[in-house]
Amino acid sequence: MGIGDGVLYITKKASQFLRLTDKDKYSLLIQYLWSNEFLLGLCRALDRDDLDTVKASILKLLDSLKPNTFYKINTLLPAYVDTPKILSQHNRYLELIGLMELKHKPHLGISVTSLGKVVFRTLIGGHKSGEEISKIISLDEYRRCE
Repeated sequence: MGIGDGVLYITKKASQFLRLTDKDKYSLLIQYLWSNEFLLGLCRALDRDDLDTVKASILKLLDSLKPNTFYKINTLLPAYVDTPKILSQHNRYLELIGLMELKHKPHLGISVTSLGKVVFRTLIGGHKSGEEISKIISLDEYRRCE
């Protein structure tokens, strides 16, 4: 899809995208939300060279949380120190796609959903051998087909 003269138009890629299964579309969305391009857009102060380290820290933090258990943000602050403000901005998107829940009252809290736990574990490559892993579409490969 593209925008030209204030009009949204469909490219050749749109028909290919529409033919993908819901699982494949969700996989592409998750990969985009973890892409360097997206994360650098969220936090322009972040150094591109440090991005892989920051992503690994975020995934390690999220993977360490028990699913469906709320944690006060202030108890996680030592872990947040290594992750710039990107995590607080990124949380909104992760909540929208069902990977985590945020609670604002009575205290600011965060909870990883069961789906989120599986996704974060898969992203860090920590799945158990023999465990079935959903098909992951490489965003870079998908872009090459344009």
